[in-house]
Amino acid sequence: MEKQAELNLDFLNEFCRGDKKKMAAYMNTFLESFPEQIQLIQLAASDGKSTELNILLHSLKPQVIFVGLTSVQALIEKIELESVQESAPQNIPILISHLEGAAERSIDAIKHTLVTLT
Repeated sequence: MEKQAELNLDFLNEFCRGDKKKMAAYMNTFLESFPEQIQLIQLAASDGKSTELNILLHSLKPQVIFVGLTSVQALIEKIELESVQESAPQNIPILISHLEGAAERSIDAIKHTLVTLT
C-alpha cells in the first residue's frame, strides 16, 4: 500500500482563522498550479538547467509550506542542497523522481481533504 502524503493544515487553518471555505479556496488555487510547477521542475532538471531548477524549487517551497506538504518541503530542500554540490548531480534525477511521487500523493491528500472541508 502506498504511503499517504503528510498534510499539516495547522498554518493554513490559523492563517484562514478556521474559515474552511478560505482554506478550500487556497488549496484549490494551489492544485491549479502545482502540477505545472512540477513539470517545469522536471524539465529544468532533465535539461541540466540548475539555475532555473533552483529558482523553480525556491518559488514552490513557500507554497508547499502554506498548504502543509511537509514531505514535499523536505524533498525540495534536499534537491536544493544537492543541486549546489558539484559532487552530487547524479542524485538529482532520483530526487526529482521522489518529488514526482510525493507530488502525486500530495494532490490526492489535498483532494481528499477538500472533500472534508466543503
